[in-house]
Amino acid sequence: AGIAAEIELEPRIAEVGMGAWERLTREEIEAISPGFLAMAEANRDWYMRAPDGERYDDLSNRLGSWLREVLADGRPVVAISHGVAGLMLRGLYMGWDKARTLDQTTPQDAFFRLADGALDRFDLVVAA
Repeated sequence: AGIAAEIELEPRIAEVGMGAWERLTREEIEAISPGFLAMAEANRDWYMRAPDGERYDDLSNRLGSWLREVLADGRPVVAISHGVAGLMLRGLYMGWDKARTLDQTTPQDAFFRLADGALDRFDLVVAA
């Protein structure tokens, strides 16, 4: 017997909103706000300091709402999102503070399992 699966697009797990910087390259952001990225990146939260963009608490509330709902439901869920949203979900799940949450990497070649209070990383390996 197969496993029945529902596919649902969930806007609450979308990537952080970058306001006026949406769809701009780092070079374009630097041209608009010289020196800003260097200062903000030292705090690892530059993407949450964009003019009219989503702030840490806003993103935490949005993602936390979805995560609480999923955990209360109890069914297994596979969620596919983006780098910053993913690190925030991991931090929320683990109960980490802002500094620990933002200190994570956002790998493009791995996925994470959040289960039974644990966080497991699985690196993708290209078969030869």
